[in-house]
Amino acid sequence: MGRFDHVVRVVRLVQLLSEKRAGVPVRGIADALGVNERTVYRYLQALEREGYRVEGEDGRYRLPRDAAGEVRLTAEEERQLRLLEVAGYPLVGTQILPRVEALLTRLAGGTSAAGGAGRRQGDLLARATLPVSRPGHLAIDYAAHDAVLQGLLKGMDERRTVQARYFSAGRGEETVRELDPYVFHYDASLEALYLIAYCHLRRALRIFAVHRFREVTQGTRGFQRPPGFDVRKFLAGAFRVYRGEQAAEVRLRFSAAVAPRIAERTWHGSQKLRRLAGGAVELELTLDGLEEITAFVLSHGPDVEVLAPATLAARVKELHLRAALGGRKPARAAGEARARPSDHGRARPAKKAATRAR
Repeated sequence: MGRFDHVVRVVRLVQLLSEKRAGVPVRGIADALGVNERTVYRYLQALEREGYRVEGEDGRYRLPRDAAGEVRLTAEEERQLRLLEVAGYPLVGTQILPRVEALLTRLAGGTSAAGGAGRRQGDLLARATLPVSRPGHLAIDYAAHDAVLQGLLKGMDERRTVQARYFSAGRGEETVRELDPYVFHYDASLEALYLIAYCHLRRALRIFAVHRFREVTQGTRGFQRPPGFDVRKFLAGAFRVYRGEQAAEVRLRFSAAVAPRIAERTWHGSQKLRRLAGGAVELELTLDGLEEITAFVLSHGPDVEVLAPATLAARVKELHLRAALGGRKPARAAGEARARPSDHGRARPAKKAATRAR
């Protein structure tokens, strides 16, 4: 999960060692933090380096009473720390960001750890701050969705279902759903925050745009996230966020005019880049679904050619023609057939996919 997840684990470790006066075995610490025993020993050594007096006896570890109480977080504050993985300017105006900033200030400005020779409690967290500026405007103002964010966070923290009213932009309709909220995912390219959750209405994992929730209330049923769930693996086949029902090999040729910009980035984990004569480049991707890559291709106008699959090439051609005709569908030439799903080149059935909420 990155350095912010490391921060959360260190804070939890201090709490755990402070609260359990009889001490906690290494295995118990590992289970509580979701790490292996080797990582636990590294964390314990890190605490000692920062001035915490970690006491170990008969394989159990604790912090002495005079060191307890230095890091005392409420359940709500822990939820705010978890949001650091996706926090930042998208949350400006919500109740979450000021609380996170206040919490970091509190932790960074804490009292000296017992026996710490002048080291401050906040030294553990100071390394997590980054000098990042925020843009002058927001693509989505999450201040208007603060109540939804708080409701989803509470469901995640308590491992309880939530009842939600959700607007589907694709269908243009509102539905009522019972969800098991797993994790938030922020996509910087789309400047939007998403929720990955099990949807009891669709009986499958679904991806929801947070700003399209109309209301979220707490449910009564508990849930357990599948062991080993990994959001990166879950989204591996998506170009951005949404996954389709059929996997396809996508090949695109970009002109020399835009090739440097294409070559300098990793657009997808599966990508293969080949440099061509004259400065052009060819990009190959394996994707579950074509909707998002279609928008990507359209954004490059005449500087990209779709080599495969045929369905993507036909769709891009149709949309360019419709744009030139002011939104009207172009007349189909005599004998011209609509591209079929079988025209996907090396297409193959995707793994059981979790698509956008419908």
